[in-house]
Amino acid sequence: MATDRTRTAILNAAERLYAERGFSDVTLRDIVGEAGVNLAAVNYHFGSKDEIVAGVLDAGIQVVHESMRQAVSALPEGSGAEAILRAAIG
Repeated sequence: MATDRTRTAILNAAERLYAERGFSDVTLRDIVGEAGVNLAAVNYHFGSKDEIVAGVLDAGIQVVHESMRQAVSALPEGSGAEAILRAAIG
């Protein structure tokens, strides 16, 4: 769906720019230029720069969560709490 691609493009652009320059040095115009979308798309999908940051953080948290879930799922059945913690953190 085009709206999903637009939202993803905005998040990817924001993530790259925030990593390169930091949150305070990136404007919405920088993000829309990098993403190749118009400012209305940012307002439609996020509403504010703060909401874009929340979206970037949420996407990162989901990646970490999935990695932890896979590591814990790979443990043998009956693994103790210490093994589960080591797998999740490792």
